[in-house]
Amino acid sequence: MLAGRAGGLSPGQHVVAAGKHPANVIVTAMKAVGLNTDQLGEVTGDIPELRTS
Repeated sequence: MLAGRAGGLSPGQHVVAAGKHPANVIVTAMKAVGLNTDQLGEVTGDIPELRTS
């Protein structure tokens, strides 16, 4: 669950991210606030549908 529009996040939607780990949401949020990473622990990748840009 995400709230706010920091870094281009797009709130107010339901995104079905089949095959994604819940940590991918955190990776997306980290990228939105400027952290240059695509990994959190063993989980890699983000969920582009959660971003407006």
